[in-house]
Amino acid sequence: MSAREIAIEEASSGEGLDLVLETIRAKGILAYPAETMYGIGGDGLDREVAARIAAAKGSPPGKPFLLLLDDVDRWRQVAASLPPSAEEAAKTHWPGPLTLLLPARDDCAAAYEGKVAVRVPDLDFVRVWVREADRPLFSTSANRAGRAPVRGPEELRALFGERLDLLVAGPVFPSAGLPSTIVDATTDPPRVLRRGASPFP
Repeated sequence: MSAREIAIEEASSGEGLDLVLETIRAKGILAYPAETMYGIGGDGLDREVAARIAAAKGSPPGKPFLLLLDDVDRWRQVAASLPPSAEEAAKTHWPGPLTLLLPARDDCAAAYEGKVAVRVPDLDFVRVWVREADRPLFSTSANRAGRAPVRGPEELRALFGERLDLLVAGPVFPSAGLPSTIVDATTDPPRVLRRGASPFP
C-alpha cells in the first residue's frame, strides 16, 4: 500500500493534523519537508519505530536518531537531567539549530552510550505535532544510508515505497547554509562537538 499524502498547509490543524497524529500513534513513519531536504520520523518513545526507520534507510541497527521536542520542558520524557548550562542554552537558542546531548533516561529509545540528542526545531508544524502527540519525534534525513538526501515527493516515494506511511508534501525550507551546532551538555563545562548555525556559548 502506498503512503497517504497531505499538503504541508493541512498538517497543523483539522483532518490533516489528525492524520499525522494517527500515523505517529500507530508507530508509522512519516516524511515531511525540512531545511534544504526532506526528513523522516516517528514516535520518539518507541524502539520499534527507531528500528523501522533504520531499516527504511538501510542504517545499522541501533543507530541513534535526533529527537525533536516542542519546548524545553519536553526533555523529561527522554533525559535523566537537564544540566543548568544546557537549560540556559536551550532557553536562549530554542527554537533553532542547536542540538544538545543530554544524559539519557534508562528507557530512552534514542539513547546512545548513555546520551540523547535533542532539539526544538524552528518548524512550527513539527512543534505542533510533538505537542499534540505528547511525545518527541525521531528525526533523520530522508535518504538511504550513504546517499544524497531526498528533496522532492516523487523521489521520496520511489526511494521508500511501502516503508513510508504518510507523506507531508511541500517545498523544502531554505537554510542558512550551516548545519546545527552540536553541544555535549553531559560534560562540565559543555563541549562543542560541531560549530554550526547557532552560536555557543
